Amino acid sequence: MELQSNKILTYILGGFVLIWLFVSLSFALDTGSVFSWIATTLLCLLAVITFSFKKDHYIDFETRQYVSQNRILWHNWTEEKPLTIFKGIKIVSYSSHSKESKSGHTSYQVVLIFKYATFNEGITARSYQQLKEAQRYAYELEQRTGLALLA
Repeated sequence: MELQSNKILTYILGGFVLIWLFVSLSFALDTGSVFSWIATTLLCLLAVITFSFKKDHYIDFETRQYVSQNRILWHNWTEEKPLTIFKGIKIVSYSSHSKESKSGHTSYQVVLIFKYATFNEGITARSYQQLKEAQRYAYELEQRTGLALLA
């Protein structure tokens, strides 16, 4: 689960681009002009770029905040949430089984659990292949953030 972000601007811009994409596509299909096909191609490219925005999450230990940086085209925005929105840190194991090899693969995720979550809803801090590495990182995160390590 992600923190709430300002995705509304992204979807408004993307919706506007998609509408004009369909308009230019209809002109291209109707008239077959080169200009309409070029406009359709450019708008399609812009729509793909618009909906593939980049998001970076990290914990700022000095200010004790969870930071989410978002970038789309030329627009950047940063959201900062205090670490008090989390009740603790938990290590969650996930197993995957393949039918061909009939063997399992287990990975471990260090998750920041939201304070008022109904289940183990939270944000994955890191994933590991070995339990010892996950425990080491969870302990380090506990020491640096002051959040409790949950069982």
